[in-house]
Amino acid sequence: MLTPEAAADLQHVPRLTSRVLPRPALLARLDGPAPLTVLRAPGGTGKTTLMAQWAVATSPDQRGTLMWIEAENGTRTRTGFWMRVLGRFHARGLLADRALYREMASIADHADTIPATICRVLEDHGQPVTLLLDDAGSAADGGYWDEVCEDLVEILRRVSFARVVVAGRFPTVLESARIHAVLDIQVLTEEHLALSLEEISTLLDLAVPALQGDPRRAGVLHQLGAVPSSRRLASMRWSLGVLQHALETRPTEEDLDLDDLLVTASRHELAARPGDPVLQEFLEVTAQSPLVDVDLARQLSGRHDAETLLGTLEQLGSGQWLRGPEGSAPVFQYSHHLRLAAAANFTPPAPARLRELHSTIAHWLAEVRGEKLAAIEHALRAEDMAHVEHLLMRSHPLPAEDARHLSRLLQALPAARIHRHPMLALWHALVLNRSADTQPRAMQFFVSAAMIGRVRSSSIPPLDRAIRQGIQSAVHRMLGQSRSMKDLALRALPVLESAAEDPQRDRQLDGILMTAISQTATTLFYADDFAAARDARLLQARFAETVHRAHHRNVAHAHLALIHAVSGDITASIASLDRIDAEDWPHSWRSGYHDAVEIIARAWVSLNEARPEAALTQLARLDPHFATIEYWDLITAVRSLALAQQGLPDEGEAFLARTTAERRSERTLPSALQRLESAAAMLRILAGGVPARRPAGVRDAPVAAMLSALSALTVLAEGRPEEALPLLARAELAATTPLHRMITAIAGVHVARRSSQGLDLAGYGLQIRELTGGHALRWPLVLLSEGDREALLGALTDSGREQAAALLEADLSRIPPGTGVAEPSRVPQLTAREREVLTLLAETDRRSEIAARLFVSLNTVKAQLRSLYAKLGASTREQALARAISAGLLHPADPPGEDRPHADRPHENRPHADRPRQDR
Repeated sequence: MLTPEAAADLQHVPRLTSRVLPRPALLARLDGPAPLTVLRAPGGTGKTTLMAQWAVATSPDQRGTLMWIEAENGTRTRTGFWMRVLGRFHARGLLADRALYREMASIADHADTIPATICRVLEDHGQPVTLLLDDAGSAADGGYWDEVCEDLVEILRRVSFARVVVAGRFPTVLESARIHAVLDIQVLTEEHLALSLEEISTLLDLAVPALQGDPRRAGVLHQLGAVPSSRRLASMRWSLGVLQHALETRPTEEDLDLDDLLVTASRHELAARPGDPVLQEFLEVTAQSPLVDVDLARQLSGRHDAETLLGTLEQLGSGQWLRGPEGSAPVFQYSHHLRLAAAANFTPPAPARLRELHSTIAHWLAEVRGEKLAAIEHALRAEDMAHVEHLLMRSHPLPAEDARHLSRLLQALPAARIHRHPMLALWHALVLNRSADTQPRAMQFFVSAAMIGRVRSSSIPPLDRAIRQGIQSAVHRMLGQSRSMKDLALRALPVLESAAEDPQRDRQLDGILMTAISQTATTLFYADDFAAARDARLLQARFAETVHRAHHRNVAHAHLALIHAVSGDITASIASLDRIDAEDWPHSWRSGYHDAVEIIARAWVSLNEARPEAALTQLARLDPHFATIEYWDLITAVRSLALAQQGLPDEGEAFLARTTAERRSERTLPSALQRLESAAAMLRILAGGVPARRPAGVRDAPVAAMLSALSALTVLAEGRPEEALPLLARAELAATTPLHRMITAIAGVHVARRSSQGLDLAGYGLQIRELTGGHALRWPLVLLSEGDREALLGALTDSGREQAAALLEADLSRIPPGTGVAEPSRVPQLTAREREVLTLLAETDRRSEIAARLFVSLNTVKAQLRSLYAKLGASTREQALARAISAGLLHPADPPGEDRPHADRPHENRPHADRPRQDR
């Protein structure tokens, strides 16, 4: 009886029949020292049988752990092939759950990391491993097999204890002179696999025992071995079958002319075409599937003797039985090209019959074999789009190569058919959105996914509906529909949480459930609902632990760190960053795209520690991916503030203005605009200017605490302290985060110092100290000038709060002071009409155009320009614009003349740059 280890080694190895021919000489060749052995010969030469014999006969001590990898028609890409190999490694215990998901994620998006990933797995195992690849290669040039072969060579060069045996009909790059120059390779061709006379003799005795001792045996043996081209194993077995039949029907015939018997048998076979119509029909129907077990063969053919017919086809050399994992039924795999020819030859009585067959195959592949991608292809052939959607949800996330392959299949369908199915439209849109070339086509599918998803959401199970709502919230986010996205996310989150914590959940949905939770959290973050976003990320972290996907736990903690950093709780942000285990990041995720959120969070922490150089160095890793990262507004804000903290506020302003002009569109969310506007206002203060008034472009957005506080500084600098108090009060009422409270308190310090309204300067000092002590939030202190700091510390000391003053002084010493808000005397007071003229002056130097747009005369414009130039102390347009920008009278992040449409109105012409790529 086989040991459990030996039985595991023989999983997927073809089953050997009792009549298998011993071939000790060839088995000895396979035992040789070459790390790579190639069996390349036509069909019927016994390649698969030989490898199976070797797998069974060779001791584990000699070959190490064995991995049999058969070619499957469900595999279409290089990544898909190696995903299957990783799955086999995991099944054999070479990969733990945690490592499996990490390594799969590593190669899913970046196929070029495959060799390094497989080498890492083998080296961690540390013991000899032999890969047996059956039916490798393709008649077509190139394709994914060439890439797989290149991977194999690289792996064998780097891992000395790995070995590979490859069997196939077609030459591959493995036999090229280039590969021979770098690797020791043994190639066995048809000549090596041809039967020797001794083997023919053995086979004759096994197949036709009646000839033993018969004087005719010598003549028959001579005829069998006379023609070298007939020495293929399959040809020999067919010849022996004809001979056995002749002996059964004419046992006493003296003359056994084998050549004559074979010619007669061939003519009979050709005349019958193919001789057994029942077997031929059975073959054509069952060959529609890449693999069949007995039950599926019965379902497809309607024949109760399906097992017998499959056995007959095995004897004819049409394919072989494969062992599956313990507890699973063996499956029959047709020879690849025979299957394709037989399937193409099938002519169903009606198209509906063919669709029915493919539907049955799709369900079997998904439910019995777990081959989701192959199942999706058959569901597409069955035109069962609901099943395609069902399978897509349960196969998420697909590797990038498989996703592109499936996308090509979808592109062959009429677009209207995809538009009718929201999840299919959404998935197709996300694939198209990854490339700038196809992004324009993606938008129409995003829109249909959003529209049809609303209509059909009530007709599906609650969990499926919540998953769709969570992912569709991302669609509405990209469309700039802030209210719709938040509503969808809030409705989805409780159901997603219940499902993630349900031990009886459908485990096939784990991948897309994780994505739905993540997208819901991102949506809530951009909806400024930080509390709900934190809950969603904590749920993601718990769920990642449950399903052993440690890299997704890292993702959750990185996002938590960013939420805390943006809201101003630096202590909590650092704690979340400390929970990230760098070893759990897939290697291909360390490029600056997948770990972008962690990088941004660390940049904010560096800014808070007055280390702008470190922040800029961290952010530089994102430069190659900046055009496709959704969090571009946060990157822009922290980078511009780091430049200012480095002593380059003008450069920070220029970067913010340029990036915002390039990336902003009618779909940019209000929360992103508010962050950019707040950063622009702070940069103006750090440059010694005045923050501009809140632009009309975001008048529909909720009033943010920071914007109200910064607007108070604007009117204060313009010499109207009485208008600053209501704005400051609104800021204090709206402040919900540590950052909001800090900016409001700093604004309060400015107002208290520059007005006679009796504001408590010491009280603001205590508020600031509470925030620096409780949340370690310090970077906004740069908005306090040296004079502001002295006044603040003096007020605390005078009120008897010496300890608070000492602690605050220590905090202030860690952040260099800024120049403070400009004094009122430096800010020109412009009339409303002069502001309009100034805005248009930034767009054109033609006075006639300004007059036409304001519906006034040319003389009126000239008079207004004279007044404007006088107030600005300028004599030219260029001087006027420069001084207006310095005084904060033009807002660099919101170009004149640009109006923002309603946030929930869909648009069709969004610029590519503001349509970020959405991944797992």
